[in-house]
Amino acid sequence: MAPISGTINLRQALEAKLSGATHEELRETIEDAIQSREEMILPGLGYLFEILWKHVDEAERSRILDVLARHFS
Repeated sequence: MAPISGTINLRQALEAKLSGATHEELRETIEDAIQSREEMILPGLGYLFEILWKHVDEAERSRILDVLARHFS
């Protein structure tokens, strides 16, 4: 479903907020979101994970999957 005209979607909002962010600012954003433990933050973290997944090679994907598999086993 397309966003309602005049509104900004989550991806656009995060792109605008994080555009030009330094490594430290990105780290703080991620850590603050995790520490808040608010359910409404999860979609934003999901979008960051999507970006990560799309931009890493198969070896990095395998490493991520190993970490997740260990966590859920």
